[in-house]
Amino acid sequence: MSKTLRLDMNERERRIVRNVEDYGCHIAFIREAAGLAGFAYSIGLYQNFRHPEIILFGLDTEVMTRTINQLAQQIRGGKMYDAGFDYPEVLDGLECRFHYVQNHWQLLFASVARWFYEADDVPFLQCMWPDQRKKYPWSAYYRPDRLPEQPWLFREDARDAGVEGFIQATYGDEGIDSVLKIFDERAAGQTLTSSCAKHRYDRLTWPFERPSRMRVFSHADLQPEKILAVFHEDDGSWFVMSRAQGEDETASELCLGCLAAADPSLAEVADLPRGWAARRPSPSDTWRRRPGD
Repeated sequence: MSKTLRLDMNERERRIVRNVEDYGCHIAFIREAAGLAGFAYSIGLYQNFRHPEIILFGLDTEVMTRTINQLAQQIRGGKMYDAGFDYPEVLDGLECRFHYVQNHWQLLFASVARWFYEADDVPFLQCMWPDQRKKYPWSAYYRPDRLPEQPWLFREDARDAGVEGFIQATYGDEGIDSVLKIFDERAAGQTLTSSCAKHRYDRLTWPFERPSRMRVFSHADLQPEKILAVFHEDDGSWFVMSRAQGEDETASELCLGCLAAADPSLAEVADLPRGWAARRPSPSDTWRRRPGD
């Protein structure tokens, strides 16, 4: 259910409803403050075109507003954007990648959309932008000091998503402790199967989900420095290969931290959606991503 014009609405609320009716969407934005990235998002794309709303972080407000308006114009013309894919010339000529936002982050970032739709499960796509070298934030070659510019709202846990600062600003010190406790309780009972004491698993150096949320498998004779295929399974586990798979092979479980240390280019596929695969002809080639492989 979405809002329609009512006499008891204030001027701001009426403006939102009119923009959705007249132009297809309204754009809400929050400016950068207290070291937290600014962001902007659409309202109305889902109502008018059954397209997920779009949220964008870390750029000048005018740039984000213009970019979402341009995307909305494409959507009005029939174009559909989907998670996991790269789209050229989205942001001043830069190719960008879209990912679905976990619904619970709407509580933190999409209050106006929640008001408009009277719901917090409307689909959202986050538009992720690369740096000038075309490296995304999960790349091993992305500058760590720029990570706060874009949280990863496609990740479930607050630490994986990099939103602790936003939670603290909204709910205070006690609030962030409570929120992190919720995620830890959810993870309780999961076995730490894909980690070892050799590595750090903080977001500055670790682009994958927390080890408690995944398991990693491979064929027995894997060559870590020659990985050619990566599969992100529907259950969240990963399977990596350095050769063609044989029949009736027994999978061996191993540490993804050790694999990533041996081959930093694995970070390039750390955002691979569940159900997707990435392949490359040789370890020096670029990963080619595709769904349902």
